[in-house]
Amino acid sequence: MRLLHKLLDGGESTPLAAFVGDDVTRQTLADAASDKSGAMVRPGGPREAMDWLARGIIPKLLVVDLSGRDDPLAEAAALKDAAGDGSRLIALGQANDVALYRGLIRLGFVDYLVKPVSSDTLKAAFAAAGEGAARASAGPTLPEGGRIVLVIGARGGAGASMVATNAAWIMAEELDRRSALLDLDLQFGTSSLALNLAPSRGLAEALHNPDRIDQLFVASAMMQEGRNLSILSAEEALDRAADWNPAAVEALVGELRRSYEWIWIDLPRNLAPSHGQLVAQASHILLVTELNLPAMRDTLRLLTFFHDAAPATKVLLIANRADSKSQAGVSRQEFEKAIDAKIDVLLPDEPQLMAKAATVGRALPEVAKKSRLVEQLRAIDRAVVGAPTAKGGASMWRLLKKK
Repeated sequence: MRLLHKLLDGGESTPLAAFVGDDVTRQTLADAASDKSGAMVRPGGPREAMDWLARGIIPKLLVVDLSGRDDPLAEAAALKDAAGDGSRLIALGQANDVALYRGLIRLGFVDYLVKPVSSDTLKAAFAAAGEGAARASAGPTLPEGGRIVLVIGARGGAGASMVATNAAWIMAEELDRRSALLDLDLQFGTSSLALNLAPSRGLAEALHNPDRIDQLFVASAMMQEGRNLSILSAEEALDRAADWNPAAVEALVGELRRSYEWIWIDLPRNLAPSHGQLVAQASHILLVTELNLPAMRDTLRLLTFFHDAAPATKVLLIANRADSKSQAGVSRQEFEKAIDAKIDVLLPDEPQLMAKAATVGRALPEVAKKSRLVEQLRAIDRAVVGAPTAKGGASMWRLLKKK
């Protein structure tokens, strides 16, 4: 206990200050912070942390226990205001609450850990907070958060919505990544229809009134499909034009990036030119085409646009119904030569599987998980996510995956 008492008596200036309600977590915190000279661990919670901050002592890392608080977000907001930009904040709590986690991240907390926590988990959280501080001091970068995958069809009916819906499902359910699917075809989108879900409410209103876009809207509007996939779509009247400000979409995507690891966006091709910033922020663009002359022309035009608008973004070219005998088309070699680019994935034509999945309202992997089409859809996800990365610690990201 000597180490714990030493930390409890921390000096006026400290790299880490923690206010924790229970003895077990305090001792674990003391063990995790044993390599931080001058670290301080004390009994308490938000009130005691506020008293400390009122003395003008702003630790580089502040850990606060929110267990048992009537309004933890309100107290967390007051703490963040008092600490300003001088502290990185980590919250502890007993509630495995997604809404609380999202609210804390939106306030500017770097993590929320659910008790009981291990020393290794705390050390990992400390290290991540330190890395975030280093990035912030290095200057402005792209917003942190989930990665964006845009799925765009070279022509109507090319199969972009099928790819977006099923690749997002595979990412969430088979690769175990917390994912969101945003269907921006507000009048004719099929994402919710394909999975037998009712369209979201309020998406069009939010895009026309972006001040309504916040964590509460996102949490209430998302439709849940399985453990890890949430969907946001609409079914608007045909006389309502999709004339929202692109900044509204950016605000919505920014909110989604706070809560999801991967954001899949089914973007109608006619909207791509007016959403250049969204295109530039994407980590991947999936361009879905067919092997015919009109699609070849439009593929080339879109590839040129992507090259100019987002030169650093990885574009994957996907040929749908590549082996179809019912459509007059061009060969793969002719297509690739004309556009001066290689096709990354060839999707076979399986109309019976598509019809069966549409009838039951389920994702293709649920209907025929070993089909050739599903195997190629998995290849798309592997190309997007790359080699699996190790995920350690019991941070909220990992706990969310178990819900």
